Order: sequence, then C-alpha cells, then structure tokens
Amino acid sequence: MKLKRKVLSTVAALGALLAVLSMTSCASVKGKWAEIKTEYALLRQEWDEIREFFGERQWSTEASQYAVIDTQDAEVAPMLGMTPHTELLDSPYNSKDSVAILKAVGDADGGLTLRGSAVSDAERYGYTSVPYFTDYGEDAVLSALASAGISARVKTVDSPAPAGEVFAISYAGISDSEGFYINPSVKVTLYVSGEKVAPVASKGDGLVYLTFDDGPSAKTTLALLDILDTYGVKATFFTLGSAVEKNPDIAKNIIDRGHSIGCHSFTHVYEDIYVSQGALENEVILWEKAVKAAGVDLEGMEKLFRFPGGSVGGKLELDMLDTMMNMLSWHGYTVFDWGVTINDAMLHTAEDGVGSYDHVKESFISSLNQRIKTNKREGGGPIIILMHENVDETVALLPWIIEYLIDEGYTFGDLADYGESWVFERDMK
Repeated sequence: MKLKRKVLSTVAALGALLAVLSMTSCASVKGKWAEIKTEYALLRQEWDEIREFFGERQWSTEASQYAVIDTQDAEVAPMLGMTPHTELLDSPYNSKDSVAILKAVGDADGGLTLRGSAVSDAERYGYTSVPYFTDYGEDAVLSALASAGISARVKTVDSPAPAGEVFAISYAGISDSEGFYINPSVKVTLYVSGEKVAPVASKGDGLVYLTFDDGPSAKTTLALLDILDTYGVKATFFTLGSAVEKNPDIAKNIIDRGHSIGCHSFTHVYEDIYVSQGALENEVILWEKAVKAAGVDLEGMEKLFRFPGGSVGGKLELDMLDTMMNMLSWHGYTVFDWGVTINDAMLHTAEDGVGSYDHVKESFISSLNQRIKTNKREGGGPIIILMHENVDETVALLPWIIEYLIDEGYTFGDLADYGESWVFERDMK
C-alpha cells in the first residue's frame, strides 16, 4: 500500500508540474517540453497495467522450469516446487546414512532421499512418467530416460556399488513404487559407480583373503562393507549367531553385496562351546537357525567355519580337534584359521608410547612378513588375514591395509573359492 500511494503521489506531482509549465513561456523550460509530454503520454498508456499490478495479484500463466502446474485450486492440484534433489536407487549398496554414499554424491542439491510414498494423480500432473529401473547399468538407465524424452548427464564417482552401475539420480520431480515423475525441462544427473582399483581372482598364486570375526555389528559392519565394495574386494565375515539375531538386516546385507558369511559359533563362550562335540554342534545349529531367520539361504552356498580362539589357540583341547573337525565336515563346513593378524582385538598389548593405529599397522606388517617366510619354508599356503568387525581402528585403517596390499602386488580372493579347510600348522587336504 505504501508503494501504491507513492506512485499516485508521484503522478499527481507530475501533473501539477505540467500545469505550471504550460502557463509559462520561459525559454529554459520550453527545451524540455516535448520530452516531458512524451513521458507523460507513456505513463498514461501504461496506467492500467500499473493499477492492475498494485491491485489484486494474479496467477502467472507463464511456465517455469520448476513449476508445471498453473492453477489456483491447490486442493485439487497442488503446485509442486519440483526443485532438483538426489535420490538413491533401490540397491543393497545404498543407505542415506552411508558415509561412502554421502561422499560419493557430494553436496547434492536438496539433500539425499530414498524412494517416496504413493503419489496422487494430481501430483503427477505435468510430469513425465518413467518406470522404475530394473537394470541399473549406465546404458540401460540412459536408454530408459531417452525413451521418455529426458536428457541426462553422467557423473562417475567412487562408490560401493558395482562398477558401471547407476546408484543415485538427481532430478526435479517425485517418485513412488510405480516409478519416477520427472520434469523433462530440467536435465537429470546420474551417479555412476567408477571402476574398482583392487585386483581380484578366484584362484592362483599371491592371493590374500580378508576375514572379519565377531559380527555383524550395528556400529561398524556397514562401514566395512562400503570400504570393501568401493575397492571391489570381497571378504568373509565369520559371524556370531547371537549378533545375527540382533542385526539380521546387516547379516543379509553381507550376502546381498556379494560377500561370504561364515559360522563363528553362536555365543563365543569358550567354556560352553568346547565342553563336547555335541555342545559345539548345537552352537552351529543355532547359528544356522539365526542366519536362515535373517533371510540368508545356506543351500548352495559354501559353508565356512572358524573356531573361536582358533583351532590350536589354547581354548580348544588338541585331542578334541579331530572329533570337532569330523563333525563340522559332516555338516558340510570347511574350516579356516588365519595366517596374518592385525591384533585389533589386542590393542591393550601395544607397547608404551605406541598408539592404537600404529600398533595395528606394525602388527599387520610384522605378521604378514612372518607368514610370507613361513609359506616359503613350508612350500606355500594361503594368506588369510584376521580382523574384527567391532573395532573402530579396523574401520579407520582398512583402506590403508587394502592399499598396502595393492602396492605390494597382491590379488584379493574369497575364501568361499578356496575349496578345502586350512588350519594352524596343519594342511587338511
């Protein structure tokens, strides 16, 4: 209202000035008379538009790149902002809380979201409908968008998803279980996972095997999976049945992301599980029950086992080892100890003045070198590295360990492909 009064006041003053000027024959004023008359004529011509602007506001009929609905009836067809946002695709590698995923997409416009709930017909109005992708390959997604008349750019980044897979999409629109509803005038960005840097193989010399005990852990397991998957490395997780019961979704995620899951007993309580063959067998049966309840199908999978404390670690009496091994073999398990340790479960043994990270690094390098010497002396053997899931130092140093092994020329294998048991100081061929 203040602005309106100001305009009206200015117009009135201009009119008064013109009246005064018309009554004078001053030579200095006459030179401006024609110009003033022109300006006044333009003002009169545009007066209706000025009055309309400062009167009742009208809805714009001009389409913008974000708003495709032009209506005043918000209850029937609400106008959507349709600003670009980044949405994760439905993949076992994705979580909006994943540090690796957040790092991969960077400062995504509008934040990071998951698939939305049901979208009404009114909300879909004006959008281009794109069915939900069934193939996350870059070419397949680009083709699906192109078929719908939507252009897209590709951004290749390091992420846990398999190389060449689209794991996130940034677009202006909405989605539900039926698919995407995209504003075609705003270019889509596809986040595609880059090539993995670690060499992998199922057989051959110079293989190293990464293994993790005592999980799954709600605190650290998903972070470990993200790191492994970003490098393209597969690992074996020797899990506890009690931990699987607490974290069934994480146990299932290990399998869904292509890693191996093994039995490490149900309770890890030495004095209970090693009382007899029957006691350990019951632990295995309970572990299998917990894993199956988590949605993991053990049929057709290589069944792997690791003795808590190791096969000859002092917790299991040596005269019981053959009996235990026979029982596990009868249940279809191959059994694995380890040849290299990072001592992450023994941080308290670090020498005075040595921090926990240096302790892990030094333990790893020393243990790896010792295993290499032993293998040369004994004519070979797998390089199986023992780590623990629930240790923060392990999560922090896993990239360093992987890159150290890459630099040393190692190739990463999966114990599920090894094909036979291997335990301390014994070759169970």
